[in-house]
Amino acid sequence: MLRKIKHVIDCLLPDRRKGKEVKILSRRGLTADEVERRSSRICFDEALGHALSSRNIDLVLDVGANIGDYGLLMRRTGYSGEIFSFEPVEEPRKKLEEHALNDPFWKVFSFAAGKEKSELEMTVTNSSLDFSSFLKPNELFEKRFNYANENNELRIIPIERLDVVLGKTKSFSSATRIFLKTDTQGFDLQVLEGIGEMLSQVAAIQIELSLKLIYHESPHYLKTLQFLEENGFFIAALCPISKAEDGTLIEVDSLMLRC
Repeated sequence: MLRKIKHVIDCLLPDRRKGKEVKILSRRGLTADEVERRSSRICFDEALGHALSSRNIDLVLDVGANIGDYGLLMRRTGYSGEIFSFEPVEEPRKKLEEHALNDPFWKVFSFAAGKEKSELEMTVTNSSLDFSSFLKPNELFEKRFNYANENNELRIIPIERLDVVLGKTKSFSSATRIFLKTDTQGFDLQVLEGIGEMLSQVAAIQIELSLKLIYHESPHYLKTLQFLEENGFFIAALCPISKAEDGTLIEVDSLMLRC
């Protein structure tokens, strides 16, 4: 097992960290799959931190902020600039607001981002608020994530275009190098299309891609990638999020840089 773990880390970590990480992770008794997932996240977060500093990011847009973990990650990487977090579901937003309360450069918005100003019905998954979505889960989702809908709640959620909201936000006027993170359970292309011409001010993007569709009516990941490539963004790093029972990838985080 140690040999397999070492092989995984050799593929994923910089030379200066391999030995240290092998010892730490192997002592924890993790499986090779768990080592791969955690090691991938370490490498991805390193690439993320480098992107923030090398691209001189001066504003982070955190769309689908949930309880604020991403904003906290930004602070741990050393980013001290402004963060705009968007979370339309009340329960996680309360925790998000607590995290942002004593941070004068962290603003919280209570609506969803999308292609056009509207109101849509969202399925709020009370058992796991991470899965709340405007889209309905398909059979693969229900099987892989042990999804049960008996405790879910339908809510009407307001949606705004990011370009309209940002255009009205005073502190946005000085931002020239934006980092966009979007994690909206199948709604991310709508988020991108709602940025409009302001997409030219975005220097880097982190987006969750479903390599296998897990929501009805969600766009194929290649359509999202095509949109991003046509606008000058290319993949810099990938990190597995979930896999099917056969070991193939379902979801990945993708870090994309403007080139």
